[in-house]
Amino acid sequence: MLGVDRIEAYVSEARNRVRDSRARLEVGDACTLTWSSATCDVTVSGLVLNFVPDSDAMAREMVRVTRPGGKVAAYVWDYAGGMQMLRHFWDVAVELNPGDSRVDQAERFPLCQPDPLEQLFRRAGLISVSVRAIDVPTVFRDFEDYWRPFLGKQGAAPTYLASLPGGTRDRIRDVLKARLVATADGSIAMTARAWAVQGTATPNPSLHRTRSGGLRPPSRATGR
Repeated sequence: MLGVDRIEAYVSEARNRVRDSRARLEVGDACTLTWSSATCDVTVSGLVLNFVPDSDAMAREMVRVTRPGGKVAAYVWDYAGGMQMLRHFWDVAVELNPGDSRVDQAERFPLCQPDPLEQLFRRAGLISVSVRAIDVPTVFRDFEDYWRPFLGKQGAAPTYLASLPGGTRDRIRDVLKARLVATADGSIAMTARAWAVQGTATPNPSLHRTRSGGLRPPSRATGR
């Protein structure tokens, strides 16, 4: 989980980049939103759902703040296969270090698949739930362009790589370089897949309670 200082740094950076006066950025707990019930037309979680300690509590909160008939949606990376940049890395890392399979994001985040996502939204009381893939082409100029992000020490894979002895890091790099097939110009083409789930909120008095002192957001709110 991110520390408070890093979260505040991300929010500060986002505030500097977002110039639209209609946007408002706040730091809060996704499992205990401060907004009043049934006040959002659309509530969306972007690449967050699998990181919270209680995804069911977060989904229920998203439903609570959404008006009946409004949309609740989320998207997460397909760590098991479709997020190819990471999948190639973890396949090699676990092959060379079998005891480290527990840190593979596919193992850590079983939620990030169509059936678990659909069941999560149905448990939250949503109807007309659907899941679809979002595929984004990711083309790297060469192997170094692919490898460089893993050296940043931020995120699960870079943090894991930084924890390894230098010789082990080099072996992972060498095996990856030998396996990744480049085109004639040296570029490496991959796909980044996210699973997106959406559902429709229905009237539910047990969920649509009002929090004392809650903030009233704009008619359209997006949770990231």
